[in-house]
Amino acid sequence: MNNIYIYDLSYVNNYDLPLNILEHVNRYKIEKKRNISNTMYYLLGLKLENIGLSLIDLYFFNNKPLIKGINISLSHSDHYICIMISDSLCGIDTEPIINKNIDKLKKLILNDKDIEENIDLELTKRWTLLESYYKIHGGNFFDLFNKDIEGNSIIINNSVISYIGKCDIIYLNDKKYL
Repeated sequence: MNNIYIYDLSYVNNYDLPLNILEHVNRYKIEKKRNISNTMYYLLGLKLENIGLSLIDLYFFNNKPLIKGINISLSHSDHYICIMISDSLCGIDTEPIINKNIDKLKKLILNDKDIEENIDLELTKRWTLLESYYKIHGGNFFDLFNKDIEGNSIIINNSVISYIGKCDIIYLNDKKYL
């Protein structure tokens, strides 16, 4: 059950979802993000059905999706939808590789580490790991900048997907990736 599901945005559509999920999805003011979020929850619903659960059982606490007996972490960007389902605490985040404000972000989140090559990639990995950690533990996000965080990152088509927690299999568009 410790799996990650990654989907490109070719899956985006306007799916029928239960009211508890639609209320959450409709918080996005931008239609594109609302449609991506709608699709993300639809795909999550398919994965939950595979383990005998339903989106109707899903609820939110501090914007975190919760369901009895499993841990869920979700992320989406302009390129990918990521769903992590685990029997232990987990966090996942995806972002396109950062290409703006490099010097400012380097000072802020890389703790003055000397990184000369692939600084944009290293910044994005660090940022997505921070986001993943925050999704698990919460707190003040800015307090995490000086914290060492262990996790994993994969790069797919100029996007970074980082996660913290157990993962047995990663799927890309429902095909085994790693």
